[in-house]
Parts: sequence; structure tokens; C-alpha cells
Amino acid sequence: MMWAIKIVGLATGEPSPADGRYVKEYDPDREGVDNVTGEPMLCHLVTTSDPRDALLVSDVTELHKIWAKPSRRWPTRPDGRPNRPLSAFTVTMEMVDQDAR
Repeated sequence: MMWAIKIVGLATGEPSPADGRYVKEYDPDREGVDNVTGEPMLCHLVTTSDPRDALLVSDVTELHKIWAKPSRRWPTRPDGRPNRPLSAFTVTMEMVDQDAR
């Protein structure tokens, strides 16, 4: 079994196109485009509805590192805290059967 990040929603509680989807690709150091709406994003984030297509890792600790990864391009937010774009979302970490791929 492997682990995947599933986006529950924005931490603010507002809806987003990523709600209920799995992280497929994430890079906080490059700009991106929302693969659902086509809107520009401050990080590269691609999501999928299929957990078998998600970014899968064998260790939940590694998944947490991905979620908390700060941007090197913009290391701090305007409030002075670390800029971790994926932490704008409430997420769950789910087990995925890799053999079902």
C-alpha cells in the first residue's frame, strides 16, 4: 500500500476546484495553472480524481514533507510565516492500493 494526499478544501473553508481530488503533481517553486479551471496559480499543482493516478509515496512522513514543502522562490508570506502553498488546503492522507494501478 502507498499513501496519497487528498485535498478536502481550502483551509479558509471556501470551495475550490481541487476539493475532493488527489495531488498528482506539486512544485511550490514554479507557477502553475489550475488543471480544472485553467486559472493561474502561484504554485504548480495538478490534481486527479483517481487515487491511482496520484503522487504516491510509501511513507506518510514523506507525504507530510511534500505538503509542508516551502517555496524557495517566495520563502515567506506577507505575514512573515513560511510560504507553504499546499498548506492553504486542508488535506487527508489516504492509503492507496498500488497494485490496482
